Amino acid sequence: MNEQNRKTILNHIDRIEQYAKTDPWLMEELRRRFGRGNDEPILRVEKYLGLDYALDSAESIIDYSYVTDQYIRNQLESDFREMLRYRYGVRSHKIDFDEFCRYAHLQAEALVNYYYKTSCGDYYSIKRRILKYNDKAKFSEEYTDVESVSYAYKIKACISELFPSTNGVSWFSNKGQLIFDTLSQVKDVRNSKSHRGKENNLYQKVCDYEERAIENGMPWNDLTKDFDMKKVKESVKFNDIYNLYFKKEHSNYKFGLWYLQKPFDLIIEAIKSLSIEIENGIIN
Repeated sequence: MNEQNRKTILNHIDRIEQYAKTDPWLMEELRRRFGRGNDEPILRVEKYLGLDYALDSAESIIDYSYVTDQYIRNQLESDFREMLRYRYGVRSHKIDFDEFCRYAHLQAEALVNYYYKTSCGDYYSIKRRILKYNDKAKFSEEYTDVESVSYAYKIKACISELFPSTNGVSWFSNKGQLIFDTLSQVKDVRNSKSHRGKENNLYQKVCDYEERAIENGMPWNDLTKDFDMKKVKESVKFNDIYNLYFKKEHSNYKFGLWYLQKPFDLIIEAIKSLSIEIENGIIN
């Protein structure tokens, strides 16, 4: 069976799921045809249908009711529920962190675009606002709307504005930094599928990096699973070792550690916090 036929069949199954969760006759017909004296397959189907119904009928964790554009609001709510389906394994009957991140990223980008379009209006006002909070942002003369601007520039400017630093040194507040780091990792998952199915290899790389750091006597924080950068920077010896043997791989190590933890709840909380501040920003 080719891939196109598989997708067509899965689409039909999805429709049957939608009907079956509200139609007892259809559920009984599925039991009659496919139970074959063994209720276990049907019970599994019922479990997933029940969970899917619960997700569809439950009150959303993230409130998008303030979004006045109905199309955007519907899309945000749809992407949120699809994200949860992959979180709980309803879609494809397995938990899928990569797909979860894809739908999380869609919400984050849609929220940022909506914020700029609602609070600024025309494209040139949006451009000035982004540059005000991220002077590293770059724009092509061919850009005519906020959707054309790199997400990396937009999210940095948006969080810098909504979660400002109080020390005059950092880009964001502590909470803003956590949200930015989380959504940046989500973006990296969404943009790359190279780690999918290779978790054992990723786990080994993370372990090897940590072991090498400890074997070299580097200052290490067991709580954060990372270098004690204050001590590294205070020591010429440690700083040289870090720059020579660890700096280049550090971001990959941090991503691998984060990915293996699969912080579903942290990602949901990051989107929720961003949404709340965007709502406040629009109102004010």
